[in-house]
Amino acid sequence: MLVVPVYDMIVTPESTVYFELDQIKRSAGGREITSGEKAIIIVAKQKENFKEMTEESFYPIGVSGVVSDVNVGGYVAINVQYRVSINDIWINPNHTIELTVSKRNDIDDLDKDIEEEKLKNLLQEMRDFSKGFEWAEWAEHYIGQIETIGMAAASMSPWLKI
Repeated sequence: MLVVPVYDMIVTPESTVYFELDQIKRSAGGREITSGEKAIIIVAKQKENFKEMTEESFYPIGVSGVVSDVNVGGYVAINVQYRVSINDIWINPNHTIELTVSKRNDIDDLDKDIEEEKLKNLLQEMRDFSKGFEWAEWAEHYIGQIETIGMAAASMSPWLKI
């Protein structure tokens, strides 16, 4: 199982997250990454050098997913499936991370009609923002694939200061 530490990033179930291949290989101790491989993404509490992270460096909740693409252009896509509770965590001498996890059930506490309206407004804001850029046509296609507020948050988080 691949364990990928991240910082300053929103990762939600039912989203696809993209990483640079070098980052993923570093997380895997230099080994090759394959499509179909299970991955757990864990979030660091603060920005630290990869080699200085300890077991206490991470929040107790992560997400589980599957590597869906290892791109020759140097990127890896992970399809996120569900949240997990991190039960135990170990950092090996080669700085790879091992852990035990259990699945966390999500709580749907937002009325569906309100959620649909908020998503509709958010997507329109994203479209309006992208109109002035050369990549507006690409953005429209990308935005058109977003189906949940979580997917929108995950897709925007790499470009936000959070």
